[in-house]
Amino acid sequence: MVGKVVSSPARSDTVKNNKGQSTIEFIFSISLALGLFTLFSNLAINMAVGYAVHYATYMSSRTLLTYDSSAIEPTDSFESAKKSAVDAFNRYELSRFDVSTDDLEVNVPGAGMKPVYVGVISNFKKRMNAFRLFGGSPETNLRSESYLGKEPTRSECFRETCKHMGFPNCSNGDDITVFDNGC
Repeated sequence: MVGKVVSSPARSDTVKNNKGQSTIEFIFSISLALGLFTLFSNLAINMAVGYAVHYATYMSSRTLLTYDSSAIEPTDSFESAKKSAVDAFNRYELSRFDVSTDDLEVNVPGAGMKPVYVGVISNFKKRMNAFRLFGGSPETNLRSESYLGKEPTRSECFRETCKHMGFPNCSNGDDITVFDNGC
């Protein structure tokens, strides 16, 4: 008989059936590839969100640095600057990125605060893992800090300049023209 292959019964028992092996290998390969893709995508998104929060913190700190209400008392100006810094931070709608901003610390000069630590600190929580089944706690506590310091207010500059010119009892109502290149 030409073209017809006859297998012996002894040989068919030793040969294993390989049907479906490529399907299983494909499932393992595609699950590994999708897992790695999801891992790196989640990492990239979390880094971008971290940059957004840090930018909002930086801009809030910059607002704190440059704000001056021309108040007579420096503490009044600091409270206005603090409110303005919180408003600047809240302008960035970070809730769209699933970021829960628990607390925002705005450190102004005074009350024993060192001038180096004047700035804004943002503590927030973010879910770091893409899959809820793997990887520790559901949320991670993160922190963004921006210490730019605080420039002296105009009233502080006026008082210090008057004091150093020999007029210790100057007030903001006095008619004195003073050129000062910073306090």
